[in-house]
Amino acid sequence: MGILIVAAAMFLLLWFLRQKYRNLWYKNIKIDLEFQKDKANVGEQLNLTETVENNKKISLPYIHVKFKLRRGLKFIDNSEGESVSDYIYRDEIFSLLKYQKVKTEVPFLCAGRGYYCIDRFELVSSGIFFDEEIGVAGKCHTQLLVYPKMADISRLRLAYSAIMGEKQVEKRLIEDPFIFRGIRDYQPFDALNTVNWKASARTGTLQVNVHESTTSERVMILLDLKSDDGTVYRELVEESISIAYTLLIEFEKSNSEIGLLTNASGDFYMMPGKTYGHYHEMEKCLALIDETKPMTEFAGLFKRFLEERPKDTSIILISQSSSPKIISLYQSISFTGGEYMWIMPVKPGSGMHALQSNMRNIIIWEVAYYGIEI
Repeated sequence: MGILIVAAAMFLLLWFLRQKYRNLWYKNIKIDLEFQKDKANVGEQLNLTETVENNKKISLPYIHVKFKLRRGLKFIDNSEGESVSDYIYRDEIFSLLKYQKVKTEVPFLCAGRGYYCIDRFELVSSGIFFDEEIGVAGKCHTQLLVYPKMADISRLRLAYSAIMGEKQVEKRLIEDPFIFRGIRDYQPFDALNTVNWKASARTGTLQVNVHESTTSERVMILLDLKSDDGTVYRELVEESISIAYTLLIEFEKSNSEIGLLTNASGDFYMMPGKTYGHYHEMEKCLALIDETKPMTEFAGLFKRFLEERPKDTSIILISQSSSPKIISLYQSISFTGGEYMWIMPVKPGSGMHALQSNMRNIIIWEVAYYGIEI
């Protein structure tokens, strides 16, 4: 009888310890996941800082910190605890003594445009007797907006020259250092010599000086991402977006009025303007374009814009389409006045170079193609 009582007491004690540990193991554990910064461009390498702090007397032999984020960031460590589908699933393992804080920097490459956010994580550890896994969910918030990569500037200079002439290009791409307009948040494309260090110290974030350009230009970028056969060719789409983004950044530097029309992002349409908020909305649109969603025919949007076109507005069309409707609308611009240019991203050997001899101001922009279709 005594043996049964001792056994029952031991069972109850072990059960109590198991339950007590289940309820206490995750207490006073602080988890922090933070991107190095909240804005970047495709191709940049950043770090994700992972901080795990154990503020109690109980040590944790191992603890898993699991989280997911949208695919498009490439972690360089090639962790065995990482799996990729539509999302990246990370499983980081830590060992924590009592009152210990561990911080790691995990490098990753911004391989794709878009918005990335980590807002939840899961903690998993072993039970007190190492015979079970126990877990709990937690909340956090860190975000990153990745803008498109910059296109080849030297190739785009040809577009500037064709539209504006060499002398006008030189003037418009140089800010007047004697006319101060104000400050704004630092962007990835800004030079360090434009940083206003006093303002940065005051606000806690990098701020740059903004100067007036000696001249101003009104430009409308027309971005058509739909192919003639309806197939989404990823390389052509990404290069088209990069060209539009680079043009936007270059014209922004020269304080030009810029507008954007595209058949992506629910037919985004913004007439030319030059406030910081105006620029930011267009940059954000290009960063967040989802090429897998249905797109409308661009000819209708193109025609609508030509009917509403502000006077003295230069037009830059970026389109891989060679449909008769697009060609006809483009040719009609010559009758309405103003400067215009067509940049046509194509696969090598597409045979589109013949268009250059038959049409004015068209650049055939060959893009390395690897057969990636969506």
